[in-house]
Amino acid sequence: MALLFDDDGKELDHNTQSISITCKKNNSRIYGGDEQKGIFEPKVCVCGCEDFEYMETSVRDDKLNMSGHADVILDCSNLDVNKFKGVMSTFNSDFLPKDGETAVGDMKTIGQSGWDFQLQKKGPHKYYVIQLLIYMHILDCNYGLLMYENKNNSELRWYKIERNDKWWEIVKWQAKQMIEMAKDKKLPPPRYNSKSNYSCKNCSFKTLCHKSGIWKDSNLNNKMKNFYRELL
Repeated sequence: MALLFDDDGKELDHNTQSISITCKKNNSRIYGGDEQKGIFEPKVCVCGCEDFEYMETSVRDDKLNMSGHADVILDCSNLDVNKFKGVMSTFNSDFLPKDGETAVGDMKTIGQSGWDFQLQKKGPHKYYVIQLLIYMHILDCNYGLLMYENKNNSELRWYKIERNDKWWEIVKWQAKQMIEMAKDKKLPPPRYNSKSNYSCKNCSFKTLCHKSGIWKDSNLNNKMKNFYRELL
């Protein structure tokens, strides 16, 4: 959507041809960037309404010492599908919650290489699935929706993530273990075999963790498997 505006923030024509031409330029334009290149928070909706704001739903469990923010919660209990008879559908209604159910959604962006290597060949990232699993259990939603947008061409791919009680029990066990470890200023075993792993390099605890002698532990793999179990 950011590519549908020019460098001055002026909205471009929305016909299919102009969108295709704009996307093929492979330009990047980031929402909230600087005044010359950014796309800014609109003051008014296209319908004229000014009564809107961007909000995230807080996700918190004090007992497990977990917190985060969910991008969206879908509740379609007031949706009357009969009102849309004859209207062309531009979405897959199979993803929408029915019969009073609710779904929590998380939105991710991904580059073309990740799209091809991860999504096309392996499916959604497991750590994102686990994150959404935690959200749906804390918020008591029936299922989750993991939504990816290709940053190169704005192509979308959605994954429906079902509740997994077995994984949730592991998550709760891990959280309680880490709370006890923190009292003694201890860390759980690293999740990855190498300090150069992308997630490991960007971890908030890397300065402390990378000094730990556990990286040289000959039994490290078994300790990892015993702690993370099916979530590895």
